[in-house]
Amino acid sequence: MNIKKPENKKHWNKYLLDKEASFTQSIEWGALKAKNQRVERLEARKNGRTVGVCQFLEEKNPFGKYFYVPYGPVGNSTRIRDNLIKKIADMAKREGKFAVKVEPWEKITMGKKTRHRIQPGKTLIKDITDSPKKILESFDEGTRYDVAYSKRKGVAIEKGKSEKNIKNFLNLLRKTQRRKKFESFSKRYFKNLLKTFDAELFLAVSKKGETIATTIFGYF
Repeated sequence: MNIKKPENKKHWNKYLLDKEASFTQSIEWGALKAKNQRVERLEARKNGRTVGVCQFLEEKNPFGKYFYVPYGPVGNSTRIRDNLIKKIADMAKREGKFAVKVEPWEKITMGKKTRHRIQPGKTLIKDITDSPKKILESFDEGTRYDVAYSKRKGVAIEKGKSEKNIKNFLNLLRKTQRRKKFESFSKRYFKNLLKTFDAELFLAVSKKGETIATTIFGYF
């Protein structure tokens, strides 16, 4: 098995999709992050086939610089994933990094567990291949009531990446940040996200034209 920087990125996303991996390991997500920080990729190949991949970022905190692996590595076996991490650790040591932080998508046997997370600890998956009626029926009673109530009150769903929509999205986000006391990203980051990644902005707008809910959908 040979592990090195990928010479051809063409098959990278296909391998991720075949493995049902996270978009945080995709070429597009890496391109988004590369606008503000260093992004590296390693590919494990055996007999001319891709058997593992790992995309990782250079981060820094008061202790210094370190490598961070978001929902990776992705590989055909635990041994392959461990070898990818070992390669990253060797690279980190050569460059004087103080650590490698990994939030694994699949099992690895290296490192010590920590409670501090960057990515969500849980991911919910909803099958949307059914008809809209069946999808609505699958919701709990309270959610179905909220949907029906919103329709009666004339709430409309808008989508688009216009400056107006981005401004309304950010205004609601900042209000929620102040109320819930959490950190988020800059306007520039979200504009880059909508431009670089296959993403769409949705807003729920009241009869009076007020944005009352909003979200960004990423397609991968």
